[in-house]
Amino acid sequence: MGIEREEAIEQARPDDRGPAGLRPALVARAYDPQQLEAFKQPTGSLLIPQACPGCDLSTANLSKLDLQEAQLAGANLFMANLSGANLRKADLSTADLTAATLTGTTLNRAQLPGATLVSAKAADASFISANLAGAVLTSAELSNVDLAGTTLTDADLTQAKLTGATLLDADLTGANLSYADLKDADLRYSILTNANLTSANLSGAKMGAATLCNTTMPNGQIDNSGC
Repeated sequence: MGIEREEAIEQARPDDRGPAGLRPALVARAYDPQQLEAFKQPTGSLLIPQACPGCDLSTANLSKLDLQEAQLAGANLFMANLSGANLRKADLSTADLTAATLTGTTLNRAQLPGATLVSAKAADASFISANLAGAVLTSAELSNVDLAGTTLTDADLTQAKLTGATLLDADLTGANLSYADLKDADLRYSILTNANLTSANLSGAKMGAATLCNTTMPNGQIDNSGC
């Protein structure tokens, strides 16, 4: 199960911004090569993780790097490639991961409150017991992602693709899941109090023992069965 299930199950909206709804000015932006190379260098101590809070790593290739416990709070990771990277317990609070590639990335117990993951590609990633409170994941690709035990309170998952995702025991209090694709997702024991599931696709989803209280269901009706 991997580190004991992490210690007990441990859009940009398309408009006039050009291809994929991304601002051309942002697409042209690049990271500082020297800053990137300095960040990649090992610290020489397991007690001192790599640190680059608030730095610009937009479009950087960080694929498959071991960034466990890295300090990246507020960092600019716009369109960065983090596929297969190890970001377990990393601090990505308020980081910008818009359109970043996180395919197969490990983010177990990572801190991402207030982070922006609009249109991020995170299929098959693992966020077990991570903190995504208030994060923006609109139109994110989250197919088969593991979000077991994750905190997603007040997160915005509008139009997110969560097909086959594991949300077992996740806290989705106040989350916006309108128009999200949750086909075959596992929502058992999740907390959906005050959550918005308007027009969400729940076909094949498992919702046994999920807490529904003031929850707006796909048909627009309010479910208070768990209050």
